[in-house]
Amino acid sequence: MAALEDPETFARAKRILIMGGAVRVSGNQTPRAEFNIYADPDAAAVLLDLTKASRASTALGQMDISLVSLDVTSKHTLTQETWRKFSYDLVSKGKTFEKMVELTGTAIFGCHDPLTIYTLLESKTVEWETGLDIRVETDGKWTRGETVFDSRGVVKLTPGQKAIVRDNGGWFSGEQKNNVSILRDSHADGDAFGLKLLEGIFL
Repeated sequence: MAALEDPETFARAKRILIMGGAVRVSGNQTPRAEFNIYADPDAAAVLLDLTKASRASTALGQMDISLVSLDVTSKHTLTQETWRKFSYDLVSKGKTFEKMVELTGTAIFGCHDPLTIYTLLESKTVEWETGLDIRVETDGKWTRGETVFDSRGVVKLTPGQKAIVRDNGGWFSGEQKNNVSILRDSHADGDAFGLKLLEGIFL
């Protein structure tokens, strides 16, 4: 990983945007894990760990990392009907969409990666939720790759405050807390997103 091999160069990145995670929704690879995080949860855990305030004094510093997760991407869809409208006369061989339907059993797909790019192109209109303590499960038999978010509503301690007894995992600790942003709202029409995407490509 670049962060471990060459932290000085990696630290020059102003922000890291990741299409990945399922924070308050179910996963798409397992019941708890989204595909990209599931593919390498150890690497994802290392990256999110770089958002801790305690990292500010290290060579990398505290990194600004944002997730474009399934919580929002799955609401921005491309239907088979829309796909056929634009691709019917262009595709002479192969049926990509039909193959995807065959493999997944669904005829509506989330525009996960396109929405991630959209957040950069429309940075002034999208809305982010910041400062979330999100961590990645790396060992669980059934939960490996899960993006774990503490939804108990507990107040986090600030760095330097006395630790709470029986704080399993350091979830109350301000020093151990990750500070990750996730996309809250694209303010785009999710149902029409696939149509807008293909119009931008073909028209």
